[in-house]
Amino acid sequence: MARNRKQRRQQHGSAWHWKQTDCWYSTKPGTRKRVPLFDEQGERVRGTENKEAARLALARVNLVDELKRKLKLPHDRCMYTCRHTFAKRTLSGYYTGVPVTIEVLAGLMGNTPKVCWDHYTVWADQYNDPLWAAWGKKPASERQVNPSVLN
Repeated sequence: MARNRKQRRQQHGSAWHWKQTDCWYSTKPGTRKRVPLFDEQGERVRGTENKEAARLALARVNLVDELKRKLKLPHDRCMYTCRHTFAKRTLSGYYTGVPVTIEVLAGLMGNTPKVCWDHYTVWADQYNDPLWAAWGKKPASERQVNPSVLN
C-alpha cells in the first residue's frame, strides 16, 4: 500500500507566512530557498493581517523576473548585487542598446520612481542634457569624457 505523502498547503511561487519570524516569504518553483518579501519602504512584510501587502510584494518580485526575461538579461545578472552599476548601465542602454527612463528603471529595480529619481538621475542623460543646454554647455552625450574616469 502506498504511503500518503503530506500535501503542500500552497504551490511554490505563492506568498506564505512563517510563524517563527512573523514574516511573509515566497519560494520559487523548483527551489527550496525562502525569499523574504519586502514592502515599498524596504521593510519586511510582517503579520498575518498583511496578506494583501505580501501579495503586492510578490507581484513586484514576479514583475522584475518577467522584465528580466523580456530584456533578455542573463540569469547570472542579479539586479540587487550591484544596484548602482545596474542602474547606470540600464539608463545608458548598455544591456539593450536603448536607454530607458527613470520610470522603467524603477519598475526593473522594484523601486518607486521617486527613489530612482533621487538616486540615479545624474546618470540619465535624457534628463540632464536640457539642464546643460540651459547653462550654455554641451550635453553629456556630446562632451568628451576621459575613459579612465568611467567605472
